[in-house]
Amino acid sequence: MNMIIPALALLLGAASPDTCVHMMNAVRDGDADKVQSLIDEGADVNCTVPPFGYSPLMWAASEGQTRIASVLIANKADIGYRNANGSCAFLIACEKGNAAIMEMLLQGKVDINRANSDGNTGLMLASRRGYADIVTKLIALKADVNLRNRTGWSALMEASAEGRTEIMQQLISAKSQIGIRDAIGNSCLMWASMNNRIDAVRLLLANGADVNAANERRLTPYKVAEAKGYKEIADTLRKAGGK
Repeated sequence: MNMIIPALALLLGAASPDTCVHMMNAVRDGDADKVQSLIDEGADVNCTVPPFGYSPLMWAASEGQTRIASVLIANKADIGYRNANGSCAFLIACEKGNAAIMEMLLQGKVDINRANSDGNTGLMLASRRGYADIVTKLIALKADVNLRNRTGWSALMEASAEGRTEIMQQLISAKSQIGIRDAIGNSCLMWASMNNRIDAVRLLLANGADVNAANERRLTPYKVAEAKGYKEIADTLRKAGGK
């Protein structure tokens, strides 16, 4: 058996069937002809490997192997398959920034608002990682911009915490709720302030964010920024009425 890269070695267990190992290696290598050959020889297109239960299509989505994803789908790969974490090829493509594979999967009627076990949708994952092209496509296809994960975060909160202002503007234009709070009462403005994201802070304030929205500990964005020594953010919040 060929040597496999460390990340894939974590996925493959000693008990994995050799054909599935060969399939995963072919996906890793970008060898679409080998993938098709293995399928023709009887390999299970939907085989999975422990401990995370990745399928070949999920691995192709992760590695950005568009041609291989097309081959797998043409051979009836299960585009709806979820692993133990509730993840699937569509969510992985969104998180990894592989727009072509994401669109291919959506053409197969994947639910655009599908979420993993933590409640994270493709829009949330792409917003967190900064893939503006994917966010644009998902919004155009009517992804719900106001869904929230298990900790109360929305796509806008993800983008705010990371300072992804281009994505934030897209989400705000799509009517994402600026005033949402997470499970402990933190707002988008709070997360932008806590993470020293000055441009995100300015954008949120310009769009009507409540400058004094306090969390469960009664901390406001201004108090947090001041305590952390983020002078520019603290000054910006104070000038906007922050206390």
